[in-house]
Amino acid sequence: MAQYVPTLKHYCGDLPLVSTFYASSESMFGINTDDPLCKPEDTSYTLIPNLSYFEFIPTEGGNGDVVDLADVKLGCSYQLLVTNLWGLYRMRIGDIVKVTGFHNKAPTFRVIGRENTLLSIDTDRTNEEYLFKAINRAKLVLESSDLRLVAFTSYADISSSPGHYVIYWEVKAKEEDIKDLYEKTFLECCLVMEDTFDEEYMYCRSNEFIGPLEMRVVDDGTFDSLMNLSISKGASITHYKTPPCITSEEGLQVLETNVVARFFSTLRASHVLKP
Repeated sequence: MAQYVPTLKHYCGDLPLVSTFYASSESMFGINTDDPLCKPEDTSYTLIPNLSYFEFIPTEGGNGDVVDLADVKLGCSYQLLVTNLWGLYRMRIGDIVKVTGFHNKAPTFRVIGRENTLLSIDTDRTNEEYLFKAINRAKLVLESSDLRLVAFTSYADISSSPGHYVIYWEVKAKEEDIKDLYEKTFLECCLVMEDTFDEEYMYCRSNEFIGPLEMRVVDDGTFDSLMNLSISKGASITHYKTPPCITSEEGLQVLETNVVARFFSTLRASHVLKP
C-alpha cells in the first residue's frame, strides 16, 4: 500500500497517518506494537500466533522450504502463508515481509511489497520496494513543476533489443499541454528513476544489456479504464489496486491506446555505473 501514502499525505496535510494493524479479508495478521505515530513506510507489525497459523517461504535460498514463525531470521525476507482458523484454508497471501526485530520473543515484520512484482530484462531484478523508491524520488521532481502523479504502473518491454523498463504515468497539470510544457521535467524524472535502481541494473545498463528507461504519459482517466477492465473480468471493486507491474495484454492495450507522450532517459550507458 506504499503507493497510496503520498496521496494520503496530500489530502491529510499535517494529520498523522497511523497504521495500527495488518490484515486482509482472509484473516487479521498482526498489530503495530512499536510507535503508532512512526512513518507509514517504517511501520512494523507483530504477528499474533493465535489469530492464524503463519508460515514463511524465504525469498532467497531455501529451495521453497517452509519456515515456521519461530524460525524466521532477522533481516530476511519471506513470502507469507496463512492458515486461518475458520475454514482451515492454507493461503499464499502474496505479500513479501521482512523481519525487522522482535517484540519480546515474537518477530516483527515490515511489508516490503508484493510477490511477483518484478521488472527484469537480463540479470536485473527490480522489486516493488526499489520501484516505489524510484517513483517517490521522481515525484519530487514532478511536484517542483506543480505536477501531480495520479497513478502509475510499469512493464518490462522486450519487444526490441535490448529490452527496457517502461513506466506508465497519469499526471495532473495546471496547463493542458503536458508534453510541450513539461518535457524537461519528464526527462529529469527518467534520470532520477534510473539513478535509484540497484547496482545490477546499473551494470546491465552500462553494458547495454538494458536500454534506456522509457516513460509513457497517458491521458486523463486511463487508469480508471484499467480498473474498469479488471472489474469486468471479475475483480472486486473493493479490493482492486492498480498493479505496480502489469503483464495483462488487454491491460497493456488500454494503456497503449491512451499514450499522449513518450520520454527516454538520456543517461549515457558509459556513465551509468556509479563511482
